[in-house]
Amino acid sequence: MSKPTVLLILLSAAIAVAGPAVGQQQVLTICDYESPESRIADLGLQGSFSWYDGPYADDRNRIYAASLTADYSGLYSSESFAQQFDARADVRGKSSGWTVDLDGTGSVLAFLDESLFAVGAFGIDASNEVRLEADLTAGIGTGRFRDVTPLAQAIRIQNVLLDRGELLAPVSNETLLDLAQILGEVGPSDDER
Repeated sequence: MSKPTVLLILLSAAIAVAGPAVGQQQVLTICDYESPESRIADLGLQGSFSWYDGPYADDRNRIYAASLTADYSGLYSSESFAQQFDARADVRGKSSGWTVDLDGTGSVLAFLDESLFAVGAFGIDASNEVRLEADLTAGIGTGRFRDVTPLAQAIRIQNVLLDRGELLAPVSNETLLDLAQILGEVGPSDDER
């Protein structure tokens, strides 16, 4: 079953449950949709240690190796602000010496106005061999994606059905918001099915 067919069925069901709109309605705009906040954080820690003691009584064949790795990923997203950070630390040691590698990246996006936004990105790489490298990028721009929110999609579906004559009048704002809620739900991924 194609996605437009499923959306048509969902809209028809929502209209049947909510009933026809009565009287004059205030027009619902794309900006009336309030997107939820998303927060994701993941921290991983992994390590290993190995030791080999040779056949001699002294340190001639004594060998060891150790490693410790820590990973962090964090994401926050809301209607007006988003940030993402990734960091990794590697500490490795063996009989001949130790190495330390640290790197991280991040980005920030802030909507300052209806169509004005600021963006920034950074990257850091440090180790006891390379020393420190840092990249920083910043910018400001104008514009926003259109028709990508669930409410925008619900309004577009309603307009297509009105143009085709499937609907005689616009549906109520509550029905549009209910449909937007259905469209905005995150379902299982293809791997989870």
